[in-house]
Order: sequence, then C-alpha cells, then structure tokens
Amino acid sequence: MQMLTMPPSIVQDERRGDALRFLLYCHDTFGLGHLRRALALAKYFTGTLPNAEVLIVTGSPMAHAFALPPRTDYVKLPAVTKMSSGGYRSRNLDLEFAAIRDLRATLLRETAQSYRPHVFLVDHAPQGLKGEVLPTLALLRETQPDCLRVLGLRDIMDSGSTVRQTWHEEGVYHTLENDYDLILVYGSQLLYDVSAEYALPTQVAQRVRYCGYLDRVPEPCPSDEPTHTDRSVDEPLVVVTAGGGGDGFPLMRAYLSGLQRLAKIPFSSVILTGPLMDQNEESELRERVADLPSDQVRVETFLADPLPLLRSADLVVAMAGYNTTCELLALRQRMLLVPRSTPRQEQLIRASLLADRGLAQMLPMETLDPGQLMEGVTQSLGHPRPQQRQLTAAGISFQGQAFARQAILDARRQMQYPMWIGDLAMAQAA
Repeated sequence: MQMLTMPPSIVQDERRGDALRFLLYCHDTFGLGHLRRALALAKYFTGTLPNAEVLIVTGSPMAHAFALPPRTDYVKLPAVTKMSSGGYRSRNLDLEFAAIRDLRATLLRETAQSYRPHVFLVDHAPQGLKGEVLPTLALLRETQPDCLRVLGLRDIMDSGSTVRQTWHEEGVYHTLENDYDLILVYGSQLLYDVSAEYALPTQVAQRVRYCGYLDRVPEPCPSDEPTHTDRSVDEPLVVVTAGGGGDGFPLMRAYLSGLQRLAKIPFSSVILTGPLMDQNEESELRERVADLPSDQVRVETFLADPLPLLRSADLVVAMAGYNTTCELLALRQRMLLVPRSTPRQEQLIRASLLADRGLAQMLPMETLDPGQLMEGVTQSLGHPRPQQRQLTAAGISFQGQAFARQAILDARRQMQYPMWIGDLAMAQAA
C-alpha cells in the first residue's frame, strides 16, 4: 500500500502567523444555553489553536456577566425575548419585532463583512432568529467561498414531527443543503439520531458529525466558591436550578411549598433562580424562603460558574435544559428532572430518554404537586449516581469541543485540498 505524507502546507495551515478567525453566532432569545455553548467552544478553540481568535455575536442580555476566554470578544445584538406563545418581542427597545429582527440581521451581516471569518459557526437555528442569519450566509457564499459555514446543534431540538414540519414550511432543508458545509451535533447519536429523527436528506446527512456532549467538568472548587461547605456532613444538599430562570418559577415555587409542608426538613437547599427570572417572581420566592430556616435554605440569583455548587450537591433538581443536563451527566450527579413540554418538547424528550436508561429520575411539570416533588426528592436521594457503564451504553461522551475542533479543521482542509484528501482516503482504504 502506498503511504502518503501530509503536504507541508496542510501541516502548517493552522500554525501560520495569520489569525484563524472564528465568528460564532447565537441568537439567544431565552435562557443562557446558546451563549454558554459559544463560550465553551471559544475557550477550547483559543486554548488549543495558537493562532485562533473568536468573535461572538449574541443577543444575550447577560453577555457582560461572563469572563471571556483569551483572544475572544463579542458583538451585542439588541435583545429579543420569547413569549409563552412561542412568538418574540423586543426586550428593551420600543420597536416592532420585524424592525428589530432586520436591525439584528444587518448588524450580523456587516460584522461578517468586516471581520471576514475563516469559520462561521451558527448555534442551533439554521436560519437564525426568523431568518436573520440568511443574509450573512448569502454574503459568505457569494463573496467569501473559502469561509467554512458550520451549523452546531444541541442533542435534541424538538420532536421529530414538529421539526420536520417546521423545516419543510420554512425552507430549512434548502438552507442546510445550500448554505452549510458541516453540521455538528453536540450529543449522542445512539441516544437521539438527529439525521433520522429530522429526516435529513442524504447529501445533508453526510455532512453531520456527532461530537458527543460538550465537556463541562470543572476543576476542583476554589476555597472562596459559595458551595455550602459549612453544612453538616450528614445533611444532604439539594440544589434547585432552572438555567437562566426565565421559566423556572413554577418549579421553585412548588419546591419551596413542599419544604414548608414538611414537619422537619431533612436536607439543606440552595435555590439558584437564574438572572432572567422576573423580579416579582424572584421576590415571591425570597419571601417564601424567609419563612424557612436560614441555615437550611439559601437563594442565589446568578453564579457565572455554577459547576462547583452542582458538584457539591447530593441531588440536583432541574428542568432538563441542555447545558445543565450535560454538566450533571459529566459530574455523574444524581438528578431529578422536571422538564417543560411547551413551547418545545426538547426537555421532555431528553429527560425521558435519560430516565429510561436509569441516568435520571423524572417528574412531569404539568402535574407537579409540592408533596409529589418532595417525595421525588427523597426517593432520588436514595438512588445511586450514574455509572460510567450506563453512560457508555447510551453513547454519551464529553469530548464535544475536541471533536468539533477536529471536524472543523478536517472540513477546512477538505475545502483547500479536495483532490489530495480524496487520494489519501483511497490510499487508506486500499
């Protein structure tokens, strides 16, 4: 078999003096998940590629609250928030939605035009918020064909039937086929096969790479982190979290109501409301906490890095959002998931799949009762933590950033040296 060596130009491509420019777009209309994924990827890219730099374009109102990785900056889009109906409205400005969407689209397009990225990575929404990314994809296709256009998807978006119908109606399949060179899925194909569930055409499915979950395992907790370490060794700690907190109030109200009904509280609790919870709702929760023993129940609004707290818990009660679930699985943490099922079924599907494999306990949000929740907490505290064999059986791994980086580099080389790569593939198969 003929052995081929890597051309020097390929070996040196990612190490040359010129910066390798990543432009990461995340629309961020609800919660913190999109921005936190972008920051995790940016940290890995700049930490492992000596010439990489990242510019994040985000609509998150909390972008300022997170520390930026080295050689990373961000452009803030005007904030938009999702309503309970599934529609959108301006968060802070007195603008009709169509006007603010067009403004955001213009800012994104002009940023790409000026920055001239080598890699454009879109998070979650193939067309962006109501199509706002389409002008930028068209610009790159027409004026910068050497820019790798990448779509990054979390493990589950919604039910297969809903996604298929929506993508047909909105022309997303056409966008996937014509505007993306690579599709990264931050999840397990064995647990949820995106290509099959969403009926991706063969040509599009060939561009899909399953990366595994993003690696969010923390370093050991610094001594100044608020991890509730002053609690009794024999007293379990339950952490209740709902990510950004925009829809976490019903869960937390039910939890505190359950505590109030107990004659004696047998565990300590930290309630992490999230920075996007309505102020009136957070005030009500704090009033309820004031009626409970102060040494057993504490409220935190926001922690830029919640991982030390999650690690120290004996049980985490959460809503099954992507980032939180990913972190809890990586920590092999006990979890009681209370997923929402509207306006999307993403959380319900994720929680059900994990519960079926014994990796989590689950209670439905729609029938949530304070007494039922307390019973679920007590039972879940008695369950073993997830085992590595269970994660392996579900195809769950935590090298998402590394696989994403490699897939991007491979795709760039394929674009630059398609004939040579083809010769290498044939030689390796011989």
